[in-house]
Amino acid sequence: MGLLDSLLSGVAGPATGGGQTANPLLQLALQMLAGQGQAGGLGSLISQFQQAGYSQQMDSWISTGQNLPISPEQLMQVFGQGQLQQMARAAAWM
Repeated sequence: MGLLDSLLSGVAGPATGGGQTANPLLQLALQMLAGQGQAGGLGSLISQFQQAGYSQQMDSWISTGQNLPISPEQLMQVFGQGQLQQMARAAAWM
């Protein structure tokens, strides 16, 4: 099962009051995939990973089969410190 499948199946899982998912990181990931906030949806995420040289990892997450790992340092290369800080603040706020 790909990472995207895991995220989407998490939506059907338990929810907290108000219809929000119980996991703030899952909620943030779904917002990014939907193109809410500064991220432009799945197409934009794919482009960011491709430009940083990590398209193989991204491809593994949106297809079936083994998900390739990615390090925090590699994520910093993809998103940059500013965007990662915004994501961390959003996740902490949720």
